[in-house]
Amino acid sequence: MLGIDDVGHRVVVRRFVEMREDRPVFTDVVGELVDWGVREITVVTRRGPVTVPIDAIVAGKRIPPPRPPRPPQSSTDTGTQ
Repeated sequence: MLGIDDVGHRVVVRRFVEMREDRPVFTDVVGELVDWGVREITVVTRRGPVTVPIDAIVAGKRIPPPRPPRPPQSSTDTGTQ
């Protein structure tokens, strides 16, 4: 499980969102953990900061940095000879 020592690292956080038809709905947040508060954490994702209440966290862990983007393929490169 995540803790204050994970601030500054890339993480994935699974959080409870709602109950739908008597079943729990979860979502994942991926990004850099930038704040660990008493009631909530903040993860900066590609779309911006996301605040997650601590009591909604179901699981979480550190993950490796994202892979660098692939270079674009040339339109003339078909891969055949």
